[in-house]
Amino acid sequence: MYIPAIRSIKLAAINDIKEATCEKRGKSFRITNCSISAGASFNSEGKWGFINTDGEIVIDLQYEWASFFSEGLAGVRVGGKWGFINVEGEMIIEPQFDGISTVPFSEGLATIEIGDEWGFINTDGEIVIEPQFDMANSFSEGLATIKIGDEWGFIDTDGEIVIEPQFNTSNSFSMGIALVEIGDEWGFINTNGEIVIDPFENVDTLDVWAIK
Repeated sequence: MYIPAIRSIKLAAINDIKEATCEKRGKSFRITNCSISAGASFNSEGKWGFINTDGEIVIDLQYEWASFFSEGLAGVRVGGKWGFINVEGEMIIEPQFDGISTVPFSEGLATIEIGDEWGFINTDGEIVIEPQFDMANSFSEGLATIKIGDEWGFIDTDGEIVIEPQFNTSNSFSMGIALVEIGDEWGFINTNGEIVIDPFENVDTLDVWAIK
């Protein structure tokens, strides 16, 4: 399994998971965003490929952009469109999407963009939830955050809205709760959409973003 990296100036050996560098065959690559132990994709002269944890090239430079691997697949951009490859570098889902989420697959589904709308596909590339949302993030614990207009809510794996869009921002579920922004305050909800930790101010949270 491999994760994103980008070629950088010649530096020391890997020593930091946020911005680390490994030297191989006289070249250097900077690891970004993910754990080094999973391997890395790399960028050189405008093309992306993949290296393993020893810095060895395992999938040649050929893509305009690449995500890291999750559930055995990684997103790659070819000709301005996103598709998915396996760890052998074989194209499993042909490039056809305008955008993907940063986590390519989660719980068997991937978030994809067609035009200006977001939906979900399975690992066969079949659309299982039609693109219809203004934004969507990966599934976690059977629910995914979706945006309709200016508000965020949650859907299940059938695409049914189970928590109506009502939040300024919403994060994925973890251990049965999700962090949401309500007005100028933050609180936690359960999978029924009920507030279980009262709203409070000033919270640091990670933004989930998509790749285009």
